[in-house]
Amino acid sequence: MRAMLFPMVLAISVFLTGCGADVPRGTMHGTIKYQGKPLGHGTLIFMGSDNMTYTADLQPDGTYTVSGVPRGTLKVAIQQSPARPTPRANPGAGKLKGGMSETKDGRRSDDGAAPEAKPIGPTIPATYANAETSGLNVTLAGADQEWNADLK
Repeated sequence: MRAMLFPMVLAISVFLTGCGADVPRGTMHGTIKYQGKPLGHGTLIFMGSDNMTYTADLQPDGTYTVSGVPRGTLKVAIQQSPARPTPRANPGAGKLKGGMSETKDGRRSDDGAAPEAKPIGPTIPATYANAETSGLNVTLAGADQEWNADLK
């Protein structure tokens, strides 16, 4: 009995591995805007009918490109990370690590607060971060397709 089980399991796994391998795929590209302004930071996520995600980083001008996406209807999400702080200027001579400086009498003082974070482009509502709540869908019909969106 055990000798028959291994070939059956092997045959089933080969069959299942082959499923979906011949799905036609394509490339999506375009520009994402929010209220008419290019969305210059974030990750665009396409969820295919195969339940796999295909991601593209948004460029500063709001453009993206993602390849290998299965054709058919795709749900879309856009996730943004909090903006990173602007790096401080080189502390130079007399400055200590962490923005501290040393006075003539040897005391240490802090020369100010952390620099302000500046995102590239607008920040979108959190509902766009989930493919189920974003309301964004697109159908990839060919090998190379443009999809632009202007979010409200």
